[in-house]
Amino acid sequence: MKELPTPVSIEAISDGYDDGGVDQAGSYAVYITRFKEVGLDTLSQLIQKLRNCGCPVNCIVYDPILPWAVEVAKKFGLVSAAFFTQNCTVDNIYYYVDKGVIKLPPTQVDEEILLPGLSCTIETSDVPSFVSTPESDILVEMLVNQFSNLQKADWILINSFYELEKEDVWEMGIKAKQDEKGIVRREVIEECIKLVMEEEKGNVIRGNAKKWKELARNAMDEGGVQIKTLKNLFPS
Repeated sequence: MKELPTPVSIEAISDGYDDGGVDQAGSYAVYITRFKEVGLDTLSQLIQKLRNCGCPVNCIVYDPILPWAVEVAKKFGLVSAAFFTQNCTVDNIYYYVDKGVIKLPPTQVDEEILLPGLSCTIETSDVPSFVSTPESDILVEMLVNQFSNLQKADWILINSFYELEKEDVWEMGIKAKQDEKGIVRREVIEECIKLVMEEEKGNVIRGNAKKWKELARNAMDEGGVQIKTLKNLFPS
């Protein structure tokens, strides 16, 4: 185990190809299969080793690209957290590819794609190349398999950019601040009401609320993004 000048230590597990990785395996398909077989075993060995030396593991935070990690967590009775390291919108695209909402490959270069959760359409050029022009089926399979057992994870952590999304996310309403005991006091609530009802920021909040209400209504209309999603998820 490598000790760092922080409370963090690093120890590697084997992917089954310690001398050459993917190149040694010869193909992604072989590599992914072998990594799962060896990774399940070597991660289990590491957890047991740490337990035996008095440093027991309490939680496994794993990249869903390696969905088998949650199985190891369950085996040892550990808390598990799936951490999507790519941008939230990119993972959203992978998810709807998995559900069949986004077809592979897109049929037209300039095809507009309606993606649930986004307030606008995207084009084929906006879609990750892994999806629009995949090098191999195994890469697409690896990406969509991130969601194969996600329901088993205790926590799901998403990589998002607050500075890019704060207007849409936070200005939908007033965020009441809690005190050190986690209580929102009366005077704070009164101030929030005053902001919404009287001050200029209230106009912005009400405007955003109307915008999202209209987007929601359009999504549920015939031909809207949510109707299309439901038809793809639950075909008649």
